[in-house]
Amino acid sequence: MDMEHFQSMGGDQTFAMAEAMGFDHMSGMGGEHIADMMGAMDMEHFQSMGGDQTFAMAETMGFDQLSGMGGEHIADMMGAMEHGHLEAMGGEHIADMAGAMSMDNFQSLGGDQTFAMIETIGLDTVLEMGADKMTDFAAGLDMASFQTMGADQTSMIIESVGMDALIDMGGDKVADVAAALDHEHLGSLGGGTVVNMVSAMDM
Repeated sequence: MDMEHFQSMGGDQTFAMAEAMGFDHMSGMGGEHIADMMGAMDMEHFQSMGGDQTFAMAETMGFDQLSGMGGEHIADMMGAMEHGHLEAMGGEHIADMAGAMSMDNFQSLGGDQTFAMIETIGLDTVLEMGADKMTDFAAGLDMASFQTMGADQTSMIIESVGMDALIDMGGDKVADVAAALDHEHLGSLGGGTVVNMVSAMDM
């Protein structure tokens, strides 16, 4: 069976087969077969599988192969892993995977995991990936993520992405960013920008 067969069968049935087979037996099937099965599953299946098993599948499959599976599949698998698993993959592999992901993929991944990806890659490296990619990351971050980053790093993201792009994401995103900024950083944005931020949060 190949990925097309598993996808036509559906994620629930594929996951049931993986569970019945046993994940240890699955690991011995080889990377290509694992990739075929993984391609039919979604984030909920991987979360049921747990972070350790999902990481083991990814490791057996090969991180390069995972990077080539497309952003949606990457986000589904990443959503089940913990920060330690991402660190074990290494920043270079995580950056490759991030390059394949879209804004929607980061939003589905959520704040904790998006932040963990940035931490693993390093914010300076993420910024070097360009404003468009930083915008994708920013869409996935939540208020707690920006607050953990702090005012300096949040300001670096604003400078890369541009406040207009953040405002376009809606008032909730503007509030997420604003919660991380102190008086000095808000002042450096300028009164007009802060007015626009407040207006966006009122909408």
